[in-house]
Amino acid sequence: MNERRIDPFFYKQPPLLFIDELRKPLHSQKPEWFGRKQVAEAEVSVIGAYLKNLFPDTEGLLDTAIEDFQKYLNCFNIAGERYPIILQKAATACFEAYRITIDSECCIISAEDTEGVRRALIYLEDEMQRREGPILPKGDVSKKPKIQSRITRGFYSPTNRPPKCIDELLDDVDYYPEEYLNRLAHDGTNGLWIYTEFKKLLPSDYFPEYGQESYRRIEKLKKVVAKCKRYGIKVYVFAIEPAALPQDLAMKYPRRVGYQSWNQRFTVCTYSEEGAAYCVESTKRLLELVPDLGGFINITDGERVTSCSSTDNFCKCPRCSQHSKGEILAHTVELFQEGIRQSGTNAEFISWTYRHRTWQMDDIKEYVRCAPEDAKLMENFEDAGYYTQLGKTRQAIDYWLSYTGPSQMFQGAAETAKQEGKRMFAKMQVCCSHELATVPYIPVPGILFDKYKAAAEYGVEGVVQCWYFGNYPSLMSKAAGELSFMEDFSDKKAFLQKLAGIYYGSRAEEATAAWIKFEESYRNYPINIMFSYYGPMHDGVVWELSLLPTNKPLPRSWLLMDKPDGDRIGECLQSGHTLEEAIELTNIMKSTWSDGVQKLPRQGPFEQRSIALALEILFASGNNILQFYQLRDLLGRNVGNSIAILEKMEKLVDLEIKNSEKMIYICEKDGRLGYHSEAEGYKFFPEKLLDRIEKLRLLKATEFKVVRERLDAGKSALDYYNGKNGSVYHMQKGKLKDAKYMSVQDEGAFRIAYDNENLYLELLAKESSKFLVCFEYRLMWPAPAIVIEDGKLDLAYDVYSHQSIFGDKIDKELEKYELQIIDEYNKHLIIKISRDRVGWIEDKPLKVKIEINDVSWIEENEPVKTLGKEDASPGQFGWLNP
Repeated sequence: MNERRIDPFFYKQPPLLFIDELRKPLHSQKPEWFGRKQVAEAEVSVIGAYLKNLFPDTEGLLDTAIEDFQKYLNCFNIAGERYPIILQKAATACFEAYRITIDSECCIISAEDTEGVRRALIYLEDEMQRREGPILPKGDVSKKPKIQSRITRGFYSPTNRPPKCIDELLDDVDYYPEEYLNRLAHDGTNGLWIYTEFKKLLPSDYFPEYGQESYRRIEKLKKVVAKCKRYGIKVYVFAIEPAALPQDLAMKYPRRVGYQSWNQRFTVCTYSEEGAAYCVESTKRLLELVPDLGGFINITDGERVTSCSSTDNFCKCPRCSQHSKGEILAHTVELFQEGIRQSGTNAEFISWTYRHRTWQMDDIKEYVRCAPEDAKLMENFEDAGYYTQLGKTRQAIDYWLSYTGPSQMFQGAAETAKQEGKRMFAKMQVCCSHELATVPYIPVPGILFDKYKAAAEYGVEGVVQCWYFGNYPSLMSKAAGELSFMEDFSDKKAFLQKLAGIYYGSRAEEATAAWIKFEESYRNYPINIMFSYYGPMHDGVVWELSLLPTNKPLPRSWLLMDKPDGDRIGECLQSGHTLEEAIELTNIMKSTWSDGVQKLPRQGPFEQRSIALALEILFASGNNILQFYQLRDLLGRNVGNSIAILEKMEKLVDLEIKNSEKMIYICEKDGRLGYHSEAEGYKFFPEKLLDRIEKLRLLKATEFKVVRERLDAGKSALDYYNGKNGSVYHMQKGKLKDAKYMSVQDEGAFRIAYDNENLYLELLAKESSKFLVCFEYRLMWPAPAIVIEDGKLDLAYDVYSHQSIFGDKIDKELEKYELQIIDEYNKHLIIKISRDRVGWIEDKPLKVKIEINDVSWIEENEPVKTLGKEDASPGQFGWLNP
C-alpha cells in the first residue's frame, strides 16, 4: 500500500539567491570585446553621446528609460557632449512605433508616445552591442509592433495555489524590483499578469460574502500597477471567473445558479439576470478601483468550473439548454466586456479558452463568430496539435516549446477570427515549458522565430508568453520582443545572427551555429504530455534509482512535494511512445545538444553557457534513467544475458553519479538552476544532489549485491516479476465457469480465466452498473483504462485527455475488448480480451485495478490521483497470477 511520499527536501529549500542578481543594475560591466571595432563608411561614431529630451512627458514615464540609457552610456564609456541624441514627439503608425534618423551630426528619435521612445532607446543600445562599439548605422529606421500586447509573469512571485497558498497581493514583499522591470522592458515585455480570485479581490453587491480583504489587495495592486507603468509595463489581473459556487452559496442564491457540476460545485448561470449582472459588475468594479490596470485575462473555459458552458452538462441548466455551447461562452465574454466598456477605460478583456481541446471545431468556430468584436480571444498556440516523430503521429496537448505549432485547433479558431474581424491572441511558452522548466530558459530562438512567423500570418495581436514558468528575462524573451516588431520573416538565420550580435558581437555567427544545433536537438523532445508532466528531464540529476522494483509512482514535475524515487517508468509515456522510442529520441537530443555546446563561443555571457551546460547534463541524465529502467525490465523478464545487463545498469549508475557531481559545480556558480517557478522552489540544488550521489553509491553496495547473489544462486534476478507479493488472484487456465470469484468490498465480485487466445473477465455488481478496469499487461506500465457504464464500454476520461489515445487509435484500443452483457440491468457482464492485441503473450503474472461503483478491489489509504493518472494509483492494482 502506497502513501503519498513528501520529499524531505521540500522543507530544506535554499534561499533564492538569483533575486539579488535580478536586482543588480542591467548595465554594470561592458563586454571585454566592446570598443574594438573600427567605424565603417556607412556608420557613425557616437563617442560623446548625450540625450537631448524634447519629448513632452507630464507623468515622467520616460524617466526610467532615460536613466537607463544614461547608465548605458556611462558604463560603456560613451557619454559626453559631442553627439546629441534628440527625443521628439511626432506622429507614428501606432502605439510604441518609432522612427530613428542617424547621421554624422546627430540621432533623432521620433515617436508619438513615451513607449515608442523607450523602444527606440533600447534599439540603439542593441545596435551598439552588435557593432562592438559606440557605433551606429547611418540612415533611417522605422519600427512598429505586430504583436502589440506582450504579457509575461513575475519569475518568482507566488502562485497563490497549494501547497504554499501565498497571495502576493496580501503580503509586503516587492516581487518586482526596479532593475528586474528594466530587464523586462529591454526584452520588449509590456504586460505582467497576477493571479487572483474575484471572491477575494472584489466586493460584490450580488455576493456580499466576497471581498472581505479587498482593500488590502487593491492597494497592493495599485502600487504594483504604478511601479510597472514607469517601465511601460501594464498589469493584468488573471482569474478564472465567474467562479463556481460552493453548495452553501448556491443554496443561498439559487437564482444565480445553473446546475450542480461533477465536483459538488454549482455553475454561475450567465443567462440568469443576477448571474449576468454579477459578471458586468465585477469587471466594471475592478477597473473603477484600479483604472490604470492593463486588463483582465480570464480562463473562460477550462481549469475550473465557471459558467454553464465550462462543462459538457450545460444542457442541464434550464436557461442555457436553450442555447448552444458556443453561444453561452460568447455571451459570458460579452458580459465581462460590457463591464469594461462601462468602466470607461482602455483595458483589454482577454478570453482564454484553455479547454477548447475538448470542444468540437464547429463549436469553437461558433464561439468565435458570436464573441464581441472588442474582446481579445486567446487560444493555446500548440494545444491539440499533431507532430511526426520517428515516422509516427504524436499528439501535442497543453503547452509546448519544442513543437512549433500552430495546432489545427488554433488554426481553425484564428482563421474564423480573421474572417469575422475578431481579435486574436495566442498563449505560448516563450522561455521554457512543461517539457523542462528547471532552467530559466531553453536557448532555441529559432523555434520562436517559426512560432511568431505563423502568428503573424494568422493576424495575432497579442501573446501571453508564459504560464507560471517560462518567464525569465533572457535571450528567449528578448527574441520574442524582437520578433514582435518583425515585418519580414523571410530570413531566419539573419534574424538569429542579429539577435546573437547583442550578446556575442562579431562572434554572432558562432553563437547562431550553436543555437541551430540546440534547436535541432530540442525538436526531438518526445511530444507526449505525460513525459513532460512526469518524465525525468526536469530533475533526473536527483532521481533515485531502484534496481529492486518498488512500484512507486513517478513524481509530478510541477511540484516540489513528491519524492523523486518513482520507478513506474510507463507512467511518463503511456500510449504516446514506447520506451525504445523515447530512448532513441533522447539519444538524439543529448548528442546533438552536446554538438551545440561545442560550438557556443566561450567569450560570451557566462549565464548562457551555464544554461547550455546544465541542459547537456539534464538531457543525458534523463536518457540514462530511461535506459536504466529499460534494462531493468529486461532483467526482470529474463530477456538476454542477465549478467551483462546488470553490468550495463551499474555503468549507468556511475554515469549518473558523475552527472550529479557536474551539476553541483554548475549550480554553485548559477543560482537559477533547479528553480521551478510553478513549484515555487528548487527541484535540485547542491545538497540534494549530494544526497542523490550517496544513495546511488548505496544502491551499488546493496541492491546490486543482492541481485548478483540471486543470479549466482540460479534464481530469477528480480522476484517482483514473479508476482509473489501483494494481493493476489489466481486466474483459471481454461473455462471461466471454473474460475473462483473475488469480492470487491461489498459492491460486487469478479473472476478471471484465460486460454491461449484471450483473457476473460467476468464482473458482477449488486446495484451499480459502473465498472472501471485498468490492466498492467506489462508491469509498471498501466494500459488505457476502460469504463463500462449503462451497458457501454468506453475509454476512461484521462485516456482521451492525457494518454495519447486519439484518432483511429481510439477504435484500435477499444477493439481489444469484446463486451457481453449477461442481464438486462447491466450489472453482470463478461469482457473478452485479445491477448495478442494487448501484448500479454506469455503466461506470466500481470496486474489489474478493478472498481465497481467507484469502490476498488484494493483500497489505498492515500491513492495517487494526479493529472493523467487518475486510474493508475499503484496500490490499487492487485496481482493476477496464472
